Amino acid sequence: MITWQQLRDLKVQTYKDAADGWGEVSSRARAAKDQVDHEMLAKLRDSQSGTTADKAIAARTS
Repeated sequence: MITWQQLRDLKVQTYKDAADGWGEVSSRARAAKDQVDHEMLAKLRDSQSGTTADKAIAARTS
């Protein structure tokens, strides 16, 4: 159990900085995922046709 002295001495900024860092990493990861999805879908559209390709594209864009 945490004591009131530990709460008093807690360095909250350390946790805020860590959260900000993870938020930035998460944003970059999302951007990279979106870029890969976009590039893969473009290649799929350019190289494939038919019902299966249409369903695969629809599944990634919805």
